[in-house]
Amino acid sequence: MDSIIKAWLNELYDTAISETDALIGNERIWQKGADNDEEIRLREENIARDEEYIQVLKRLKDDVNKM
Repeated sequence: MDSIIKAWLNELYDTAISETDALIGNERIWQKGADNDEEIRLREENIARDEEYIQVLKRLKDDVNKM
């Protein structure tokens, strides 16, 4: 793979990982201020989904760097 394309993809993945990590932080703050169990559960689901997304992004980034 061309080194420039690899750099672009790494930047893309790094940005997405960073933004999603910030979203997780916000979800945790909102979870602490939740008014009921349903809202807490929804925030937990969002956090779990975002954490899974980050893991997928990291695997994809690793795959790109192996090329």
